[in-house]
Amino acid sequence: MTNSQRTDSFPESKPHLQANPKPISTSEGSSSEVKVKSIAEALSFLDEAARDSAHDLQELLKNDFQRLRKAFTTIKDEAKGTTQELRSVSTESLDRLKERITDTTQQASKSVESSVRDNPWSFIGSAAVLGAIIGFAIAKTDKTRSDKSA
Repeated sequence: MTNSQRTDSFPESKPHLQANPKPISTSEGSSSEVKVKSIAEALSFLDEAARDSAHDLQELLKNDFQRLRKAFTTIKDEAKGTTQELRSVSTESLDRLKERITDTTQQASKSVESSVRDNPWSFIGSAAVLGAIIGFAIAKTDKTRSDKSA
């Protein structure tokens, strides 16, 4: 390899690869003039800018994560409150239903008891007739089963 070939491979020897100072736009929209004398310096500048961007991105993500955490905490607290409200409403409804059933049962019991005290023989007769009907039904069912098995 000759000397002329070696110098051609280095960027400093090629005038079109020489860095010229150009305004660089920052994220705020202002421009600052940066003079770059070599590719190594340009790479260093880009590396620093990348680190700054990574740090900014990390801060944005951290802030977003904190906002999400607060939102989820708020939603969780609201859900707990709603669950407790539903629980208390359903408990109250069940208590009212129990009271109504108890009251209705007690009224029916008192009504039957007073009717039996006023007319005991009609209830005794009704019970006897009902017992006879049930007895005949059972006897007929037993007779039908024994006829089928024989």
